[in-house]
Amino acid sequence: TMDRALALLVGELGLDLPAAVGMLSRNPARAARADRRKGTLAPGFDADLLIFDDALRLQATFCRGALAYATPAWQERLR
Repeated sequence: TMDRALALLVGELGLDLPAAVGMLSRNPARAARADRRKGTLAPGFDADLLIFDDALRLQATFCRGALAYATPAWQERLR
């Protein structure tokens, strides 16, 4: 899963967080030829966003700007 891939890239391979996020967002969007709307947070893009805690555990997911998943703690925070 993406959260495990992020933890592996940062924790085990020592990549910095911005580089790891780029590898897991921009590169797959380019490979899928969806990089005109996905893979970057910018005006006109789909606003897909993952929120992680300090231990890189997934806390919430937004798809096209709408909440798709949140842990109970993040559900409270987002109310």
